[in-house]
Amino acid sequence: MMRILFLAPLLGLVALGCGGKADRYEDIQKLRALGVFSDKPVVQPSTTVTPQVVTLTFYAALPHGDTVTAETYQDTATSSGGTPATLTVNAGTAAVEAHSSFDLYHVSGTLNIPPVEALVFRGLDRNATVQYGIKLTTKASGSQNIVGSVVVFPAGAPQLTSLAATPTIKITAPAKSAALSGAQDIVATASTTGAETLRLGWFVNGGEIKNRNAAATTWDPVKTTGAVTLVVTARGAKTGAFALDVIDFTAN
Repeated sequence: MMRILFLAPLLGLVALGCGGKADRYEDIQKLRALGVFSDKPVVQPSTTVTPQVVTLTFYAALPHGDTVTAETYQDTATSSGGTPATLTVNAGTAAVEAHSSFDLYHVSGTLNIPPVEALVFRGLDRNATVQYGIKLTTKASGSQNIVGSVVVFPAGAPQLTSLAATPTIKITAPAKSAALSGAQDIVATASTTGAETLRLGWFVNGGEIKNRNAAATTWDPVKTTGAVTLVVTARGAKTGAFALDVIDFTAN
């Protein structure tokens, strides 16, 4: 079993594998968590009059023909100072998008934000975090636990406006459905109206990416031929606000 940590304030991605074999994180050959989209990148505490509910959508890649189940997961081993909350997974939202080399799975869940008296505010900007967890289990390619947190600011804090935007990202090279030979420039354009830096990450089913965190880099097919699926993600450095784009092309 592998555990993936999506901790929004820290934005650390930690993969803990069962074996000692080197595993390039960007190489999609089995179930791989990609990120978590939140309909509210930042939120204020709940009140009895105005409960705050965040909808989270979890994205993962998996081989064709595999199936996924999703359930709530509580990570007792992670200590980031956040307030734990139970995620309600909506199995009815689970969907699989077929791509040429692997499938893209996504499922949503809701998280109830606690009231202010249940939160611990820290740091110069006085933010708190509410922790969540989900477990994705497949029939053929193992399971992954995704643990993350939603950033909470006190009512009226300016960050509730300045950090509220969700990013966008689009792959601009190579072209969708192109037939290509040799090493290729891969380029993504990301943007946000929020006051935070975006961190990018590339994923692919074969070959090697020179710098998986660069907006513009190179994909080397090595010995890869045939269908290729390329994914890029963008994640906010402060909030974890998330977006992704996917294209399919052919390597000759």
